[in-house]
Amino acid sequence: MRQRLIAVLILLIMLGIPGILYWIFFVKNISSVTISLENNISADVGLSGTFSYSWLPLADTILNFSKKCDTECHFENIPAANYTLTIESKNHLPIHDNFSLQNGENLQKMYRLTRTTDLEKTEVPTPLTRDEKILRNADFSQLLGENFRVIDRDMEGKIWLAKTENSETTIGFLRDEKFVSVATLPYIFREILLDFYENAFIFRSNHGEILMTIDGENIFETKLPEDTFSVFFQEKMWHATTREKTFSWKNNEWRENVRFSHWRDLDDTWRAGFIRADAENLLKLGNYSLEEGSVLLLLNRKTGEIFQVARNLDISRFSVIDGRLYAVQNNDFYLLKIPE
Repeated sequence: MRQRLIAVLILLIMLGIPGILYWIFFVKNISSVTISLENNISADVGLSGTFSYSWLPLADTILNFSKKCDTECHFENIPAANYTLTIESKNHLPIHDNFSLQNGENLQKMYRLTRTTDLEKTEVPTPLTRDEKILRNADFSQLLGENFRVIDRDMEGKIWLAKTENSETTIGFLRDEKFVSVATLPYIFREILLDFYENAFIFRSNHGEILMTIDGENIFETKLPEDTFSVFFQEKMWHATTREKTFSWKNNEWRENVRFSHWRDLDDTWRAGFIRADAENLLKLGNYSLEEGSVLLLLNRKTGEIFQVARNLDISRFSVIDGRLYAVQNNDFYLLKIPE
């Protein structure tokens, strides 16, 4: 008799506890979640939940829900718990979010997915090494004269030279073993830098610094921000890039760009923005992870849509030449695929 009573009690426990748990979590004050996708796309949406009850570890395994969502989807009759949300769609960055769902709550959440675009590896000429400059200086001295010296090679492969004479410096390039003059400046410079990635010159002398576009049409005398290593001319103004920031010359002063380490317009439609991996403040401002490296974004200025470019590459900088964007990783060049 006693054994039968024990058996009945065990049976009641085995059947009763699951029933009570089912009523608590799936009937009493049941909850729901509505997920809306702001840019009207189809995506796979998953919810993985945990009760966080140490005495009920196996119950968490039942809290996994998934749906194919077209713009909007509903998860109804789900228990209150702590959930991890995952949204995945082709050619978009995945989204991960965490939230707590309360008893009887009908939660509504909206998300906007960022589209992605890729880079393909390409070959371009590279800047001259120190040894190459020494060898070419010797060659050009014999060919053109002692007052010529090599500056560097541009992305199109042209070799640029500086000719110093009568307290003036003439800048030009070599074509068919002849010097083609582009511009003459009234100083002798202690340093001439050809920005390989931006097709612009930085001239440094005792009088200060002069900036010039590679075609010689835009010349500007200024005092650059400290640690400037790159300059470019865009939207009828000069921009200077340091290791951490980009500045624009506005109203007779250099003003910091508070969004990007570097940016360029490809044309009237597309703008590229870049945040260096070590620019922690800019990454935090844009809600980007500090662990995932640099960020390269492409903005459609007509629609406002943003594309993220190849986050898997540790991009160090980029350049825009003739409306095409080249990203640089460890001296390898990648050409941007413009989204359709």
